[in-house]
Amino acid sequence: MIAAEAFAPGQHIVERHLMFGVPIFGRPLTVVSDGDGVLATYLAIGTPMFGAIFDDRATAMDEIATGSVRWGERTWVQHNVLCLVRAADPYTAMAFWNEEGTFVSWYINLQDPMRRTAIGFDSRDHFLDLIVGEDLASWMWKDEHELDAGVKMGIFSPEEAATFRRNGEEVVDLVSRGEAWWGEWRDWAPDPSWPIPMLPEDWDRVD
Repeated sequence: MIAAEAFAPGQHIVERHLMFGVPIFGRPLTVVSDGDGVLATYLAIGTPMFGAIFDDRATAMDEIATGSVRWGERTWVQHNVLCLVRAADPYTAMAFWNEEGTFVSWYINLQDPMRRTAIGFDSRDHFLDLIVGEDLASWMWKDEHELDAGVKMGIFSPEEAATFRRNGEEVVDLVSRGEAWWGEWRDWAPDPSWPIPMLPEDWDRVD
């Protein structure tokens, strides 16, 4: 798919995550803005998406390892999310609000730098993530065991895993220095008239 130059506010695009060249995750997003080096998109509660359907999130990696995991349509249910991604960054900074509109936390999803496509952008999830407090003064690792399991299963090499952790440590360094660039979006709010986007029929096509 030929990459787009820039997306228009209100446009619906698709974020995909590929593994070994195959899309295994896709969700439609509403573009907030696409300029000044930041692609900002919105993920609303109730958005239909495609991904792994686990019997139990606590045993997710076991299900992947045994091949028992199911893949199919899901619905995003827990938080309304503002997603902020810059072209060269190996992560997405995400702001989480609950259904009542109360800010919950910042979430750093470690992943490959985005690759723009005609319908949105592609990446690859790194399993390891960070949760950053509302005050941008506290943080904690998330899913370290999933990254370890990914290495054991041959999804990632040990060298890749070490790079992913360094990428996370660089984000922690930003937070520690008070330079979390995404913090300026703390008081952003979505347009209540925005409709819930849908995945297009050919969302998983790879040229």
